[in-house]
Amino acid sequence: MHKAQPTTGEPIAVVTACDENYVRGAAAAIRSAIDSVGPEQPVRVFVLDGGITDRSKARLVRSWRQPNVVTEFLQPDLAAIDDMHTSDHINLSTYLRILLADLVPADVTKAIYLDADTIVRRDLTHLWSEPLGDALCAATNDIFHPYLNPRQALPRPTHCMLLQVNPEPIPNYRELGLAGTEPYFNAGVMLVNVERWRREQFSSQAFECLRDNADHVRYWDQYALNVLCSGRWKSVDARWNQNSHTYRLPGWHLSHLDQAEFERLKHDPWIVHFDYVPKPWDLDSKHPFRQDFFRALDRTCWWWWRPRRPMRERLQILHQNYRRWRQKNWSPRVRAWKERWLGRRRAA
Repeated sequence: MHKAQPTTGEPIAVVTACDENYVRGAAAAIRSAIDSVGPEQPVRVFVLDGGITDRSKARLVRSWRQPNVVTEFLQPDLAAIDDMHTSDHINLSTYLRILLADLVPADVTKAIYLDADTIVRRDLTHLWSEPLGDALCAATNDIFHPYLNPRQALPRPTHCMLLQVNPEPIPNYRELGLAGTEPYFNAGVMLVNVERWRREQFSSQAFECLRDNADHVRYWDQYALNVLCSGRWKSVDARWNQNSHTYRLPGWHLSHLDQAEFERLKHDPWIVHFDYVPKPWDLDSKHPFRQDFFRALDRTCWWWWRPRRPMRERLQILHQNYRRWRQKNWSPRVRAWKERWLGRRRAA
């Protein structure tokens, strides 16, 4: 049972990071976060700019504009991290959360970080009220890789083992002096102890870790975040970060959760994290909470936007549908007519 009490006095600092490719996702994510706390709760929104056009920035500001919200764009030095590994749908923007404590104003001592592919479904003041103590952050176990070595931490196999995927998200954890039973968190949603990150020069350590262990890095920036935070982060309710892999699991028994926890996570997430492709804005997305994304997007300057196939592809689909219709409905009639006509000629 979640017992944290909401607070409405101090502003909630919410941070996201994106480039132009993820700007609609960020618009919906932050809109849902603002809506979750209501109009009385002050919110400070910080956007780590990975390459957003001026036009899109203006749209974002308009999308979130209301009396209790202040928006600020922060410009990181992308050239300083252009040697970081990227692949598929992951680009340099994913590394910007490591720089969070260096970029937000000095008076921000903690912040909620949200990936630009999340949707908030529960009042964020509850997460904001979680006591951090000396923890570097609060987060949730990754549903696909819940521990550094799930074979040691769990009495049963996990889904990644059955898929014959390496279940160790930090392959060299032993060489780094980490225990295999330590949990591994997904960094798409975090309550960050900004003050402590600054004090420990967290970003410098993180990028040094990534460069020193480049041959072992999996899952990009999450490698460094979990190495540095191992044993020093707080676990919160799994519903604060429902990973997309939740819907790829055959059942709860292949996760680190018990059956009741898994069912709550699956059917009543507090934050939905579309961390796997297809994203909700992709045409082929079948995610159960996809419409939550569009409901949030419709409260932004992108209210009119929906994914559309290119005209050539749409014409091809129309042609294929026509051919299927003709083969099913028209061709049998033509064949039947030919048979009757030819039969009459033979009889004559």
